[in-house]
Amino acid sequence: NRPLTNDRVYNGICIRDNPDLVPPDVLRKYEEKFAPARAAASKTIGTVVNVSKASQALRNSIARPQVPGYNRVGFEPNSMSSDSSTAQSHSTGELSVPSSARGTNVPTGTAFSARRAQVASSAGLKSDTEDYNPIICEETAWEIVKALRENRNNVHILRQKLHRLRNLAKDEGTGALYELAEIMDGHIADPRVMTTAVGALWALTALDDERKGEAFDVGIIDCIFKALTHDVTKENADFVEWAFGALACLSRGSENRNRITGMGCIKIIISGLKNHASSPGVFEWACRALHSLVHRYDDEDEQHDHIFETENQIKNNVVAIVEAGGVESILRGMSKNERELLATGWAIKLLLRLIDTDVQSPESDQFIHSILKKINIKEGVSCCVCVLKNRSINTEWFLSAAELVRIVVAKFPGDSLLLKKATESIVVTVRYMREHASDVDVQEEAINLFITLASVSKESKRSIKEYRGLAEVIKAMINFPDNLSLQENGSYLLWIASTSSSYFDLSSLNDALRVFEISTVKHKGSAAIQEAGCGFLANICHFSSVDVSDLGVDLAFRSLSLKFDTQSVHEQATRALLALSTKGSSVFEDSLDGSEIRFLVENMEDSARRDQYDQVDVLASLAASSDTIRLGLISSGCLDISMRMVKTARSAFGVSKSLELISALAYSETQQMLKVPSDIFQLVLDTLNAYRNDTDIAKQCCMVLRNLLLGSSLHGSSINFDGLVGKLIEIVDSRSDDIEVKQEACGALWAFSGKQPKQDFSVIMQMFKSVLDAMYLYRGEEQEYHSTFQSVASGALASITMNMRDHTFDLDAYDVDLMIAVMYMVMENDLDRVELLEKILEIVLHLSVINQQTVIQSGGIVVVIDAMVEHEQVETIQDLGCAILAVLASTENLQVNLCIAETDGIDMIVSALAVYTDNERVKVNTCKALSHLSVDRESRLLISSQGGLLLIVDAMNKNKKNIPLLENALAALLNLSSDTEEKVLADPNVLQTIISILKMHPDAQDMQEKGLGVLQNISMRNTVAKRSIAEYGGIDLITDLIREYLGSAEVLIRAFTALWSLGVLDENQILVAEKGGIDLVVNGMMANISYAKVQKQACGCLATLSTISRNKEMIRDVGGVDAIVYAMWAHFDSEALQVEACKALSTLAVNVDTSEVMLVSDSEVAVIMSAMRRYPNASRVQEHACVAMRNLMLSVDNVVVIRNNREELRTLMNKAARNFPSRCADRANQVLAGL
Repeated sequence: NRPLTNDRVYNGICIRDNPDLVPPDVLRKYEEKFAPARAAASKTIGTVVNVSKASQALRNSIARPQVPGYNRVGFEPNSMSSDSSTAQSHSTGELSVPSSARGTNVPTGTAFSARRAQVASSAGLKSDTEDYNPIICEETAWEIVKALRENRNNVHILRQKLHRLRNLAKDEGTGALYELAEIMDGHIADPRVMTTAVGALWALTALDDERKGEAFDVGIIDCIFKALTHDVTKENADFVEWAFGALACLSRGSENRNRITGMGCIKIIISGLKNHASSPGVFEWACRALHSLVHRYDDEDEQHDHIFETENQIKNNVVAIVEAGGVESILRGMSKNERELLATGWAIKLLLRLIDTDVQSPESDQFIHSILKKINIKEGVSCCVCVLKNRSINTEWFLSAAELVRIVVAKFPGDSLLLKKATESIVVTVRYMREHASDVDVQEEAINLFITLASVSKESKRSIKEYRGLAEVIKAMINFPDNLSLQENGSYLLWIASTSSSYFDLSSLNDALRVFEISTVKHKGSAAIQEAGCGFLANICHFSSVDVSDLGVDLAFRSLSLKFDTQSVHEQATRALLALSTKGSSVFEDSLDGSEIRFLVENMEDSARRDQYDQVDVLASLAASSDTIRLGLISSGCLDISMRMVKTARSAFGVSKSLELISALAYSETQQMLKVPSDIFQLVLDTLNAYRNDTDIAKQCCMVLRNLLLGSSLHGSSINFDGLVGKLIEIVDSRSDDIEVKQEACGALWAFSGKQPKQDFSVIMQMFKSVLDAMYLYRGEEQEYHSTFQSVASGALASITMNMRDHTFDLDAYDVDLMIAVMYMVMENDLDRVELLEKILEIVLHLSVINQQTVIQSGGIVVVIDAMVEHEQVETIQDLGCAILAVLASTENLQVNLCIAETDGIDMIVSALAVYTDNERVKVNTCKALSHLSVDRESRLLISSQGGLLLIVDAMNKNKKNIPLLENALAALLNLSSDTEEKVLADPNVLQTIISILKMHPDAQDMQEKGLGVLQNISMRNTVAKRSIAEYGGIDLITDLIREYLGSAEVLIRAFTALWSLGVLDENQILVAEKGGIDLVVNGMMANISYAKVQKQACGCLATLSTISRNKEMIRDVGGVDAIVYAMWAHFDSEALQVEACKALSTLAVNVDTSEVMLVSDSEVAVIMSAMRRYPNASRVQEHACVAMRNLMLSVDNVVVIRNNREELRTLMNKAARNFPSRCADRANQVLAGL
């Protein structure tokens, strides 16, 4: 069952009707074979067709119903061109034959030949193979009429002669019409004769209006009507088709139209249409005939007085067609002949004519609505869309189909099925626009169709974007810049599409902007274009992907400066400026000059403008976008005008808007202070008092006060005047004020306390208690919890409590309890609102600084650690939490430290130090907290076990220039190094970091003191540590510091202690001596003789350093012995010093390596005896004094000196031996023996 293929059909496809669907070689063979035959047929049947006088009025110019959403501009279509096959019309008065070559657009000579042959055959006419001669007839009209008269009963001859009369198309005064009337009257029941007779009638009357009237007079029309209602002939589709064509021709002119209508023509035509709905020819010519009855052509020669009558007659015909079921019949025919382009096209033209009216009345609107409803219900739009989809459609049919779709959609915008079908026309309309870019009518109608669809359907807007419809619209606007209606409608469509990036193709943005720039300049008088241009610009600004720096503001300013009867242009221009200003200042800073700023300011004061306060919004937005523009506005008098507007505003809305502008003018993000008029604060306060019960204005007044306080000064003086704080506190305390007003009042207090911190303490406390009570009130129990209010209020309270730190006072525990309760409430209701919790923690920090104990007693430690645990990954929370814990732990109370440790405080602090390695604030606060927490052993062990010590060292290593961090870190290390595991302290990085940092900051005394203490602790741990310190330059560092800080007892104590520990190793003693350490120690003792601890540590250090012989001599040589003696006399009341001094003297007394004994004087002997005398019960003093005396008595010379005190010394030795036999007996007895 292969598809049919022959000379006329290819694989089941008719080659004639579907030339685009067959291969080129198949089409070429078809044309070569059949073109000659069709050309010959056209000479006999079609040579009399002359379409050069195509009608100039095939479509009327009466405006269609308006499309909702835009003002439709009517247009006059171009007349059908003479070279179009579909342009042949009876309306020219010339012969036009029906054609079945629908769906293709082929030259006239070949388009109708096949159809004519079909008509001839079906009408019983002779074909080329019979007696029908295709040669041009050479008989005269007289001869033809005579033959007709003589052969009335010879059907064959009658048909032949009638064909020739039709081709001749003139009767030359022969009375042919009378003869035709006789023939038709005698052959009413013979469709073959009637068909050829009607064709001859059509030809004879087409060129001559007088002949049309004569046809009525001789009764031919009656014969046609009889045949159309005869049981036989009315069933013959060919006859009905030719008869309708003749009626279409004969109905031209007002008189003929009247006569034919009066004879019942309309009902007969509609009846025939119903009977032959499937016949393309009948359908086409029925529509043409009905169209002739409802259309007055512009070239009809009528007196002006008769035109009104003609219009009434046409309106009556329209009603008659509708009442006779004509609309339903037309739509039925359209559905059955969808592929017949010519027929469907005329049906659409007829439907358009039926809904035309220039009378606006409820009756006419209802009538048109009923027609459109039928078109919609019977799927007339679907047929129109099929016409639009036809690739062979010409301009006339495109315009008609698009217009009908547009009108129906506009009438029934809520019909989803209708919209879905109508949307299918978009893709073909875009294609047709592209193919007919030079046809202004096509472009206009397409744009109008897009507007209608886009106005009622989001899907249509998406389709227009998807199929690049906007790009074609922009091209049309570029190609026809002088066409006002096209520019207005195109601008409006772009405006509609720009409402969302889903509907607008951003790739066409630059072209659209260029089009608007051209159109708005060229058509300055068009309010529609100016309004659409500004509306488009405003919409585009809201697209996140659009760079507003590419959008100029000239269009908006130009439109704003133009004068129109409507204010809509200015409203859209203002809206565009507002949208641009909210996107940033860059687009304005380069384009706004002083004159434009002054223009905006002057417009703002014009109270007659409907968009006055829209202009205020623009200025406020501009002021907020850039300090340069803000200052330009102020210098142009904007602030003064705004103040006047507040005073003179006739409505609360006006007052509110004016206050908004003042607020924007006052505030600067760059903190550039503005000098404001001295009465501006009083103006705002007066306004606040006047509109105290108006929530919006009260809120706005507080906002203005806030911005004025933040960004202005009264000619350089401090802003403070009676009533400001009191009014704000009154609002915050009020139970009746709206929460938003209270919120803005808190914002103003925040600004006041931040910018005016030097206030009377009583004022500060009033603000503190007022804001705190309000926060507690809205905690979610008595009043509903309000997150935004809590945020603003907490900001104000943080600023207020910061100012409270400068004053000394007793913090009320009740207030702290309220604050802790508020913090718990915030964590319960707003745990994820980090910025709010940050402000709360700032308040707690300030209160902790003011009074640590009160915050501790109110449970501050637990709530702070809870916040840190809940927001472990939030840097600012950890920073503030560590800062608070550092302050609270600074009490160094073991109970406080235990509380912090048990509630995971140490864990959180160490974790913060480990996680936020790049945040110096966090490191400072964590090190500070750890320095206080590490005072007790349990906390030290916990910190070390979590790697706290190494983390501190790492923080020091990465922040070697941050002195506060380093000081706190060394303070923590000083505690931690006392009992941290030796393996931790053995890490080379620990010593290297500490020594390098101390060398880097020689002038930081506190840091040096703590660092030396750390080195001391590490050195005391083991021999390896002592060697490492020396290896990394520790001894060099210590000697340098002693030299630098000879006058600082604190530093010397740490330095001497460190050298004491390091000197245990002989190699270190040598190194100390080489670095001048011995001399420095002795000098330090002499420079700080009044500091017992310095003397004690120095004596211990000298005792250790003197264990090698060369150091003994060096100590004695630099006056070390004298320094020790001076220390013992100066601090005879220091037992510890006496111990270390006696020890040092005992060590210095004997040099084992050289077998030498130091020569003693009475002063050394006396000071040792003084120590024994003063501390008889001090075992260590007695022990080392005995050792010293024993060692000194190893020299004979010394014995002589000592014997001078023999009696007292004997008593002291006996007592020491008796009291401390294990410690002193041996040495005491040796001394006694020597005595």
